[in-house]
Amino acid sequence: MASKISKVSTQPSSSTQPNVSGSSDYNSHEENNQLVITTKRKTKSREEDDERRGFLCVKPGHHVNDYELIKNLGQGSYGTVWLTKHTEAETYTAMKISRSSEFLRRLARREITILEDLDSLPHPNIVKFLDSFIWEENRLEHVVMTFEVLGPDLKSVISNSGQKLHLEVVKSITRQLLEAISYMHNLNYVHVDIKASNVMLAISKNDIKNLASSQDMTCNRYDINVTRADARIVAKLADFGLAFNMDENLNSYPQSNCIFRAPEQILTTRVTTAVDMWSFGCLIHQIVAGSNLFACKKYNSIPDHNSRHFMLMDHLLGPIKQADFQEGFREKFANKFDENGNMTVPVIDEFLPTCYETAIQFGMTDEEAEEYSDFLVLFFKYNTAERITADAAIRHNFLRSNGDTPAVPHLSLEYPETDIGEESNKVIPLPGDKE
Repeated sequence: MASKISKVSTQPSSSTQPNVSGSSDYNSHEENNQLVITTKRKTKSREEDDERRGFLCVKPGHHVNDYELIKNLGQGSYGTVWLTKHTEAETYTAMKISRSSEFLRRLARREITILEDLDSLPHPNIVKFLDSFIWEENRLEHVVMTFEVLGPDLKSVISNSGQKLHLEVVKSITRQLLEAISYMHNLNYVHVDIKASNVMLAISKNDIKNLASSQDMTCNRYDINVTRADARIVAKLADFGLAFNMDENLNSYPQSNCIFRAPEQILTTRVTTAVDMWSFGCLIHQIVAGSNLFACKKYNSIPDHNSRHFMLMDHLLGPIKQADFQEGFREKFANKFDENGNMTVPVIDEFLPTCYETAIQFGMTDEEAEEYSDFLVLFFKYNTAERITADAAIRHNFLRSNGDTPAVPHLSLEYPETDIGEESNKVIPLPGDKE
């Protein structure tokens, strides 16, 4: 099936251009090749709301067990993350503190089990888990996890840094994350929640010290330059709160964020490692385009969210066929398909750039854009048996320099400035590779 996401566009030309990765100047700075990510301070009403929702609402200087909380690094649906310093060892860690609800504490305990399993043979592109314990405060229990300290998440780098990622950096990050996903999938784990905000960049010990000592509450600064081809960027996959093992007998499966959600997660009861590959394809597009591939919120005039999502898939990828979703098919969706087995969706009467066009606007050559387009389309096969695996994606020509050596080796770096050495010239052999 020819895909609309590839080179040739059948749509009328338009002056509308997609955002280029890192081109947003909203809340961004670029000083002396530093990566500067602005932070938002909470309002008093927001803090009160957080307390009602079960977050541990404390200030810097507060102590949790043997750790002093130094700086709030972020907050998600499931809890908060703090930069902390151990009071005796004087080492820095990132501390994730769950909300107090029983459901979220149960998810946190599941995450700990998965992290302990993955950490039995640590992977350099998966966040390093250190410890966990239960903390009780104001008669509420929180599950606490500690991790190595990492820098900004990839979403902040893409949207709020003011820097455009160099193509070699894009390839490097892509390959590193595929290595992590391959490792995880080979252990039968599905991450489920692969997205830019769950990818972190490693930082130096000096950056960690500066982060801890800085009194600037408006931004965090890192000695990272993603605009250079030779930048030694180390990316790590984080947040395994929704992950599960394929051997588990679950009554229901967690859902990916809607922007990154694979069609089978909606149309069927079957969830496999293939959902991670769909999500990862969405992430790669976001890195290059600087915007989401499936921007459902833009079409809020269509009340049903699934209809919006399917409309965009059909428009960008081609017809959605019921035959590709036979296993575990949810019968409630049967009436969405016509007599030919194609899903009926609203029509989008506007220009949406193809992946090839997005790559050209990013600055790729025609050959690079062709390879990128051919690469990306493999993540968006409706039939999961045809969707690319992480092992296969690692070997794609898009990730190789001059069609020969990998853009980046299998990394084992503690910090970005660590010497790569001879590893940079190695290709990792996989089953089926010829000598």
